[in-house]
Amino acid sequence: GPNNTNITMSQDLVALNAKAVAYLGRHDARDKLCRSIAYGSDFVVWVLRNSGQEVLMSWIKQIMKMKSGVGVARKCFRVGAPLKDLDAIAKIPESGSVRVLKTIMHTAN
Repeated sequence: GPNNTNITMSQDLVALNAKAVAYLGRHDARDKLCRSIAYGSDFVVWVLRNSGQEVLMSWIKQIMKMKSGVGVARKCFRVGAPLKDLDAIAKIPESGSVRVLKTIMHTAN
């Protein structure tokens, strides 16, 4: 009946969210890589500016564009982070007030 369809759809959404969480579980690694590229870009720009060689100055604009792109990518990667919380809440087996309390405790953490 209609109730079984809702349960199946709910289970499908939980399974889909679990897959998204597994994929986004590498978020920390991507975030560290993006930060390393951004800080490395700052260092390279500093080296180029202090090199005194005019021919290297044309690279600064390109490096700054790359840093900007990496910053945007890093922000986009962060969008998926709340899915981890939704997945943890969806896996709470209890119902009623116990589930509500566990949900509140998880989101407060």
